[in-house]
Amino acid sequence: RESIDDQGIIHYEWALVHGQPSVDMKVPQPGTLQLSHLQEGAYTFQLTVTDTSGQRSSDNITVTVLPAKHKGTGCTGVCSRYQFTCDDGCCIDITFACDREVQCPDGSDEAFCQNFGPGRKTVIHVAESTAQQRT
Repeated sequence: RESIDDQGIIHYEWALVHGQPSVDMKVPQPGTLQLSHLQEGAYTFQLTVTDTSGQRSSDNITVTVLPAKHKGTGCTGVCSRYQFTCDDGCCIDITFACDREVQCPDGSDEAFCQNFGPGRKTVIHVAESTAQQRT
């Protein structure tokens, strides 16, 4: 939302409105929220901002944690375009690739990553060519 009388945000406050209270909320930088220890279910968080003139505004966001699609070795390799396909056929959210934490059971989401500096990353994963696969 934009405001024509913005005076500059000086305070950000996150609050858990609905969901398991065991969720861990950290603010790595103003306006951002890092969550951990989420369990399956819906969570609603509220962000309230205050500007230099004391005006406040709030908005809510809902995060839904879905159940894991795979348990053990039941990975099918059929992933959506928003998922990273692990070498063992498991699917994880694409944003988890190269985040310095292993989520694929086989570790392939971190195996082909190179860091180029803060905030920059790339994935290098060379697949076999079609000719090589046929031989």
